Amino acid sequence: MMIHGKLSRERRIVGSKSLEYISLDRKGKGVVLLSHDSYELVYDSVVPVQKAGETSTKGEKEQPKYFFMQDNEEIKLWVNIGCEIAREDLQIDVHSKDVKILVKGGTILDKTFADSVESYATTWTLEKNGKLEICFVKSKDNFRWPQLFEGDDKEGEELFDSTLVEEIHNRLAHLTSDQWNSNTESEKPAFIPGQLEECDNASEDLILYVIDGTSHKISHSSHLGAVQHLFNLERSVIPSFCLRYDVDGLLWEHDEERNFDHIATFNAFGYVKASKAMAKYTQASPNNSYVAVADLKSHVYVFFQKESLGGELRNRKSGKVSTSIARQLIISLRNHDQVMGFYCSQDHIFVLTASELFVYSLQNS
Repeated sequence: MMIHGKLSRERRIVGSKSLEYISLDRKGKGVVLLSHDSYELVYDSVVPVQKAGETSTKGEKEQPKYFFMQDNEEIKLWVNIGCEIAREDLQIDVHSKDVKILVKGGTILDKTFADSVESYATTWTLEKNGKLEICFVKSKDNFRWPQLFEGDDKEGEELFDSTLVEEIHNRLAHLTSDQWNSNTESEKPAFIPGQLEECDNASEDLILYVIDGTSHKISHSSHLGAVQHLFNLERSVIPSFCLRYDVDGLLWEHDEERNFDHIATFNAFGYVKASKAMAKYTQASPNNSYVAVADLKSHVYVFFQKESLGGELRNRKSGKVSTSIARQLIISLRNHDQVMGFYCSQDHIFVLTASELFVYSLQNS
């Protein structure tokens, strides 16, 4: 069965740092995000986005005439020309150094590129909401243009790909520090490296927030601090996410009122996950009775919640009595191909490699 649909509205969210989790809220009216810096809604094809500091007066700053985004090979240009325009009304002339867009004979854009493009490779699409998208191919690969057009052009706005921005930040990280040392002459370090373990470090602070799709603003926000994000679970309409607190992994899910509920705790999993340097996938059972980690190849590690023994266990040395036990299971795959997929049901684990699909039963494990 083929399902047909059409795009009636587009909203664009951009940010500069890595995104750990994103999901629509349960009413489909907002977006829930977990990231290391606040993302921002910058474009709405139906309702213009009002930037911070702007007011609805005659003297307000005009919206950009166009938006563009680039990578090392291509440039995408977006121009809003109105819903009443048909393809027959458009004339787009592209040469290696310039582009000209005419609508019903009138020029709406006539610019000279800052560098050259392969004119024959240009493609364009006119969407029903009146947005024109043009894709240009750069003549020079692996070269980022400082600007799209020649001159001091203030009519457009560049949108930055978060992956590219993160890559640039990483390249410059060795040149900067976010730690201020007020006593530069002191030889005593700010901390003793031996007191810290790798598994205890969170690279950056996390922010949990909701961007409302109607107001374009952040409606809910919480600064979580230096908390490690462990994994996401996409087993229902709304994905849940697991964060580390102390040594445990806490699983969270949001409700219709955009409140966040703690639905499960995986004891000591924060410590365990940090030790799995080769981990590729992390999943949990639907009833949260266990959590499992799949390596890039060869092994799967299963960690069960505590279960009642139906009796007692006594430690001969300490005399401590235990009435429950948490089991661990290591699965060695029959081949050493790379793991391509991973899923956990209540009683089975499914592992997909490049050549085989393995199903492991946990009922008698």
